[in-house]
Amino acid sequence: MPSTLGIISMKFINEAEVEIINRISEMGSGTLETAHLTPEAMEVVEEYKVLILIIIFELCERRKGNRNGGKKRKEKCQNGGYPHPLNCAKCVCPEGYAGNLCNERPKGNPKECGQTYNASTEWRNFTDFLGDYKDHANYTRCYYWIESPEDTDIEVELVSFSEEHALEGCRNAGVEIKTNKNQQVTGYRFCSPSAAGTKLRSYTNRVPIITWNRAYVSKTVLRYRSVSKSEPRPTTVMPLTRETRPPTTTTTTAPPPVQEQNKCEDRPECPAHIANGFCYREGVTYEQRKMFCPRGCKLCDK
Repeated sequence: MPSTLGIISMKFINEAEVEIINRISEMGSGTLETAHLTPEAMEVVEEYKVLILIIIFELCERRKGNRNGGKKRKEKCQNGGYPHPLNCAKCVCPEGYAGNLCNERPKGNPKECGQTYNASTEWRNFTDFLGDYKDHANYTRCYYWIESPEDTDIEVELVSFSEEHALEGCRNAGVEIKTNKNQQVTGYRFCSPSAAGTKLRSYTNRVPIITWNRAYVSKTVLRYRSVSKSEPRPTTVMPLTRETRPPTTTTTTAPPPVQEQNKCEDRPECPAHIANGFCYREGVTYEQRKMFCPRGCKLCDK
């Protein structure tokens, strides 16, 4: 451990400990919203968590005799969890895990939702609908687990995701697939139909999947199967292209002037989107309204 962190953590006075532990608890308990953060911002958050973990483990070692009757813990936190700074007999769990030892599936928030699925060698599908036709300040979350037999991995493919939630940072809705080896860090997050076809493979026989929503209705379609650990791992996780075309030779000429007003046409799905507040809902950008429903949102002359 770096000596600086050791000196700092060992010299906390009681009042300072309380303040720091409260902040750590807020971070680890899930009250810190990160679903809206960009990938670059998430990297900063994850690096900060690593530093916090070093201090927490040392703090629990200091208090082990006082907080646990002088006896060492018999059971350790699982799945990347770490001792709770206010009660080292319990664990603070990564997203997708719950319980005193982080070995249980979360129930969902604010209502219970989610399920545990058993994977076989055949592809199986499941669909998640989340949200309603209103905007909300807080997120609704559902938690799924996909499990397979021992000594197998799991492949997960994103089949489709609803189009109107494709925003940077997935701040209104999205799906997180935790196939990564380190379960402490955030999994792969998607909120755009352009990610359809992405295949991911786990390193264990369990994959937590989290869906979240705070605006409109989001639809996530996934498929999954178990694979032998001896089967070669894929070399790419992202679809290369949505469409391939043969090379062509073109001659460039000056095109005639285009009347922009003739291009102001709505997409076929616009009536349903407009009926649910697409033209004024917070989180939908002007560019998205102009691209998908310019006529219905009365943007043709703007």
